[in-house]
Amino acid sequence: MPRTKLPTATLPEAPELPTEEVEAVEALPAEDIEKKDLPPEYNVDNSITIDGERIEIKATKLQYQRSGVAGFYKVLKSMPLIYIFQLPDDYFDAKRTPTKCLMDWVSAVVDDPAFTKKHFDNMTSEDIYRLLDIFLRLNKIDEMEEQVKNRLAATTTD
Repeated sequence: MPRTKLPTATLPEAPELPTEEVEAVEALPAEDIEKKDLPPEYNVDNSITIDGERIEIKATKLQYQRSGVAGFYKVLKSMPLIYIFQLPDDYFDAKRTPTKCLMDWVSAVVDDPAFTKKHFDNMTSEDIYRLLDIFLRLNKIDEMEEQVKNRLAATTTD
Protein backbone atom coordinates (compact mmCIF):
# COMPACT_ATOMS: atom_id res chain seq x y z
CA MET A 1 0.00 0.00 0.00
CA PRO A 2 1.47 3.35 -0.99
CA ARG A 3 1.96 5.94 1.66
CA THR A 4 0.00 9.13 1.48
CA LYS A 5 1.67 12.37 2.31
CA LEU A 6 -0.16 14.28 5.00
CA PRO A 7 -0.66 18.00 4.53
CA THR A 8 1.51 20.16 6.74
CA ALA A 9 0.55 23.48 8.17
CA THR A 10 2.92 26.20 9.14
CA LEU A 11 2.30 27.62 12.56
CA PRO A 12 2.73 31.32 13.15
CA GLU A 13 5.77 32.27 15.14
CA ALA A 14 5.17 32.70 18.88
CA PRO A 15 5.53 36.27 20.06
CA GLU A 16 8.55 37.01 22.17
CA LEU A 17 7.82 37.43 25.87
CA PRO A 18 9.24 40.39 27.78
CA THR A 19 12.16 39.18 29.91
CA GLU A 20 12.58 42.31 32.05
CA GLU A 21 9.74 41.35 34.43
CA VAL A 22 10.99 37.79 34.84
CA GLU A 23 14.53 38.99 35.53
CA ALA A 24 13.22 41.51 38.09
CA VAL A 25 11.38 38.78 40.02
CA GLU A 26 14.38 36.47 39.94
CA ALA A 27 16.56 39.28 41.26
CA LEU A 28 14.53 39.83 44.44
CA PRO A 29 16.48 38.96 47.58
CA ALA A 30 14.96 36.17 49.69
CA GLU A 31 14.19 38.54 52.59
CA ASP A 32 11.97 40.66 50.32
CA ILE A 33 9.68 37.73 49.57
CA GLU A 34 6.97 37.73 52.24
CA LYS A 35 5.44 34.56 53.63
CA LYS A 36 2.66 36.32 55.52
CA ASP A 37 -0.09 34.68 53.47
CA LEU A 38 1.04 31.16 54.32
CA PRO A 39 -0.84 29.48 57.16
CA PRO A 40 1.29 28.53 60.16
CA GLU A 41 2.29 24.88 60.34
CA TYR A 42 0.94 23.02 63.35
CA ASN A 43 1.52 19.58 64.71
CA VAL A 44 -2.02 18.23 64.41
CA ASP A 45 -1.55 15.85 67.36
CA ASN A 46 -0.53 18.74 69.63
CA SER A 47 -2.97 21.42 68.55
CA ILE A 48 -6.55 22.31 69.31
CA THR A 49 -9.02 24.67 67.67
CA ILE A 50 -11.37 26.68 69.85
CA ASP A 51 -13.75 29.25 68.34
CA GLY A 52 -11.95 28.87 65.04
CA GLU A 53 -8.57 29.78 66.54
CA ARG A 54 -5.93 27.08 66.46
CA ILE A 55 -3.21 26.87 69.06
CA GLU A 56 -0.35 24.40 69.35
CA ILE A 57 0.44 22.97 72.76
CA LYS A 58 4.08 22.56 73.80
CA ALA A 59 5.65 20.94 76.83
CA THR A 60 4.72 22.92 79.95
CA LYS A 61 7.18 25.57 81.12
CA LEU A 62 8.87 25.13 84.47
CA GLN A 63 7.36 28.36 85.83
CA TYR A 64 3.93 26.70 85.79
CA GLN A 65 5.29 23.47 87.24
CA ARG A 66 7.11 25.23 90.10
CA SER A 67 4.07 27.32 91.01
CA GLY A 68 1.89 24.21 91.28
CA VAL A 69 -0.57 25.39 88.61
CA ALA A 70 0.38 22.54 86.28
CA GLY A 71 -0.37 20.02 89.04
CA PHE A 72 -4.09 20.67 88.62
CA TYR A 73 -4.06 17.84 86.03
CA LYS A 74 -4.39 15.39 88.97
CA VAL A 75 -7.76 16.91 89.83
CA LEU A 76 -8.89 16.65 86.19
CA LYS A 77 -7.84 12.99 86.11
CA SER A 78 -9.66 12.18 89.33
CA MET A 79 -13.05 13.90 88.97
CA PRO A 80 -15.41 15.13 86.23
CA LEU A 81 -15.51 18.82 85.42
CA ILE A 82 -19.09 19.11 86.58
CA TYR A 83 -18.00 18.07 90.09
CA ILE A 84 -15.05 20.46 90.05
CA PHE A 85 -17.34 23.41 89.32
CA GLN A 86 -19.63 22.44 92.22
CA LEU A 87 -16.85 22.47 94.83
CA PRO A 88 -16.68 25.30 97.42
CA ASP A 89 -14.68 28.34 96.34
CA ASP A 90 -11.78 27.72 98.72
CA TYR A 91 -11.60 23.95 98.17
CA PHE A 92 -8.21 23.93 96.38
CA ASP A 93 -6.84 27.33 97.24
CA ALA A 94 -7.92 30.05 99.64
CA LYS A 95 -7.44 32.71 96.95
CA ARG A 96 -8.78 30.90 93.88
CA THR A 97 -12.10 29.28 93.01
CA PRO A 98 -12.15 25.90 91.27
CA THR A 99 -13.01 27.73 88.04
CA LYS A 100 -10.01 30.03 88.46
CA CYS A 101 -7.78 26.99 89.18
CA LEU A 102 -8.98 25.42 85.92
CA MET A 103 -8.43 28.69 84.01
CA ASP A 104 -4.89 28.92 85.38
CA TRP A 105 -4.21 25.33 84.37
CA VAL A 106 -5.51 25.96 80.82
CA SER A 107 -3.30 29.08 80.65
CA ALA A 108 -0.32 26.98 81.72
CA VAL A 109 -1.04 24.32 79.10
CA VAL A 110 -1.54 26.74 76.21
CA ASP A 111 1.06 29.17 77.60
CA ASP A 112 -1.17 32.04 76.54
CA PRO A 113 -3.34 33.66 79.23
CA ALA A 114 -4.93 35.99 76.65
CA PHE A 115 -6.08 32.98 74.59
CA THR A 116 -7.54 31.39 77.72
CA LYS A 117 -9.33 34.58 78.77
CA LYS A 118 -10.75 35.05 75.28
CA HIS A 119 -11.99 31.47 74.80
CA PHE A 120 -12.54 29.95 78.25
CA ASP A 121 -16.33 30.41 78.38
CA ASN A 122 -16.72 28.79 74.94
CA MET A 123 -14.56 25.75 75.74
CA THR A 124 -16.28 22.41 76.09
CA SER A 125 -15.51 19.48 78.35
CA GLU A 126 -14.13 17.77 75.24
CA ASP A 127 -11.68 20.67 74.75
CA ILE A 128 -10.49 20.43 78.36
CA TYR A 129 -9.96 16.67 78.16
CA ARG A 130 -8.20 17.01 74.80
CA LEU A 131 -5.86 19.55 76.44
CA LEU A 132 -5.37 17.10 79.31
CA ASP A 133 -4.45 14.27 76.91
CA ILE A 134 -1.95 16.48 75.07
CA PHE A 135 -0.54 17.79 78.37
CA LEU A 136 -0.04 14.28 79.77
CA ARG A 137 1.63 13.05 76.57
CA LEU A 138 3.95 16.01 75.97
CA ASN A 139 5.12 16.14 79.58
CA LYS A 140 5.42 12.32 79.72
CA ILE A 141 3.45 12.34 82.95
CA ASP A 142 1.67 8.98 82.67
CA GLU A 143 4.93 7.36 81.60
CA MET A 144 6.85 8.85 84.53
CA GLU A 145 4.09 8.05 87.06
CA GLU A 146 4.16 4.43 85.89
CA GLN A 147 7.94 4.28 86.38
CA VAL A 148 7.64 5.71 89.88
CA LYS A 149 4.88 3.24 90.72
CA ASN A 150 7.01 0.34 89.45
CA ARG A 151 10.04 1.50 91.48
CA LEU A 152 7.95 1.81 94.61
CA ALA A 153 6.47 -1.64 94.06
CA ALA A 154 9.97 -3.09 93.55
CA THR A 155 11.32 -1.55 96.76
CA THR A 156 8.38 -2.74 98.87
CA THR A 157 8.66 -6.35 97.66
CA ASP A 158 12.40 -6.65 98.38
